[in-house]
Amino acid sequence: MRNITLIGTFGLTDEQIAVIVMWGGYVKKDADTYDEKMGALYHGWNPDRRGDLHTSGHTTVEDIRQDIQHRQG
Repeated sequence: MRNITLIGTFGLTDEQIAVIVMWGGYVKKDADTYDEKMGALYHGWNPDRRGDLHTSGHTTVEDIRQDIQHRQG
């Protein structure tokens, strides 16, 4: 969970976008695989500034960039 600490050191604000690549089971509160630190980061982020992009473990930086641009309208 070292990456969570690193995110905190960058001082990200609600106006910025953080791209966190992870399996969704880590942030589902009722799941056996729920992770407290990842869940706190995910659920603590402004819901209007976060989204889920299912990639089955395969994506490119360009795919992520296009998804963010699409969400911003």
